[in-house]
Amino acid sequence: MKKTDITIDFLGICTHFRDGEAGGVPHRVVCVDGRSINGIRPHFVTLSVFAPDGTLTVSLSLGRQHVRLFCNAHEYEGPRTYDHEYLERIPKLATKVTPSDDVIVRGRGASVFFDLRGGAFGHLCNSEAHACRVAVTDIEVPTLEITSFDDRFWQGRIRVPDCGRVALQHTEQQPLINDNDNSHFRLHYLVSGRIPDPPVWIPDEKCAVDGPVSLNVGCSNSTFP
Repeated sequence: MKKTDITIDFLGICTHFRDGEAGGVPHRVVCVDGRSINGIRPHFVTLSVFAPDGTLTVSLSLGRQHVRLFCNAHEYEGPRTYDHEYLERIPKLATKVTPSDDVIVRGRGASVFFDLRGGAFGHLCNSEAHACRVAVTDIEVPTLEITSFDDRFWQGRIRVPDCGRVALQHTEQQPLINDNDNSHFRLHYLVSGRIPDPPVWIPDEKCAVDGPVSLNVGCSNSTFP
């Protein structure tokens, strides 16, 4: 069967837990429920799929859902690598708090899980906005399977075009320009459960990227911690 390559971008407030860091789950990207938190502008999760020419083929709003990448009707498993850009340039959030299984495994207070059991994890940025880009190569019939958090209910299947691109975006509905208020970085910490002390955000240098879905100034991906 024909094999293809795809890319997956995680834009906005997406917190990454690498394989085995929490509850024995694979590399899991967690978007917390950022719709109604005091002091933070509402954030929403959108899943978009693009054809190779940049044409938008699918756009869905997600909430309380679990997304997995499938290969030819089975959950995709392949080599997982983290390049220097991912390890060194995606901002880290300084905290010693251990992630809570209630959040990371059972989804308490979370909005979306996205699991990846393989891929080459890299980095993009635009001004002060950072994002993770994952390249998945030699995959047959790439498909996104969507279920409820407890996996009891199947909720959808999306075929990713050959050489296509997926974007999971957790951002404000109306992104602000030149936003210097970093209070919404608290969303990362809500993934960890109870945070006793104010978080510290370690900013990175500025750079730029173009694409069908842009990054928003002020929003960031993060690894844990």
